[in-house]
Amino acid sequence: MGSISNAIAVANGKGGVLKSTTASHVAGIAADSGWRVLVVDADHQGNTSRDLGYVPDGGEALAAALLGQSDLVPTPSETRPNLDYVPGGRALISAAQELGNRLARAEFTAALALQRALEPLAGNYNLIVVDSGPGEGILRKIILAATRYVVVPSKTDVTSIPDGLSDLLITVTDIRTQLNPELEILGIVLGPVRVTETRRLARARARAGEALGSESILFDHFIRDNGKIADDCRELGILATEYEQRAIDDKATRTPWYKRSKAELGDKLAFEFSRPDAASGLASDWADLTDEILARFAARQAETSAA
Repeated sequence: MGSISNAIAVANGKGGVLKSTTASHVAGIAADSGWRVLVVDADHQGNTSRDLGYVPDGGEALAAALLGQSDLVPTPSETRPNLDYVPGGRALISAAQELGNRLARAEFTAALALQRALEPLAGNYNLIVVDSGPGEGILRKIILAATRYVVVPSKTDVTSIPDGLSDLLITVTDIRTQLNPELEILGIVLGPVRVTETRRLARARARAGEALGSESILFDHFIRDNGKIADDCRELGILATEYEQRAIDDKATRTPWYKRSKAELGDKLAFEFSRPDAASGLASDWADLTDEILARFAARQAETSAA
């Protein structure tokens, strides 16, 4: 049994580096483009499920499938055609502990838990995206054992580049040697970065190239820093590309500030969309990056099939 050839893991040992946001945007935008997509939230925090606005189950269904207690049955999205999902949640913590215990007892098939769960489903999809949690835990190794490719979101600071990327490269090498010789890094995503910080971005790309042997493994497109819109998207359970249209609609119907009451103007908890032009920039970043990821994925799939 080989790795799942159409599966991409989104992974990094560090937290807060756009892992879940990357997984949700790649899955959601690919599905909107007509791809049949399954997104698996294998993070106990369940952030991908939150980003896409899905009803959580605490990770119960995925945990049961990993432990061989039931088959994995994805849920079709009610709002996004072509996209099925498996929610994450805290049940994955105890599932990972049990899988670790099995490995300690030399039950080495436990390392293939996700691979076994996904194998019967893989043919139904053009793409499977698996979000992984931070850290070096057993669940991350099981994810990398199951997937053909890994996309690595990374910040630009020195603890991320070169330190974090170097650590990840060691992990990928270990997984290739021990469990999954087909695993390969599809590319590195940099962000969030202010669009004016071109020198900072160039230095980060150069450091990454030194750590990995070439800058070609980095994606050309990066994600700009816009914390307000990122927070809004997670709160609403929508993608940046969906937020853009909501911002346009909101601007067309919003009461002008000079017509609002003092109470309305002073309500600091009231939600308000950002300007459409600001939303457009972030939406374009995610759309362009996803196009680049999918193009590289398709090219590698074609090369592998021809080999």
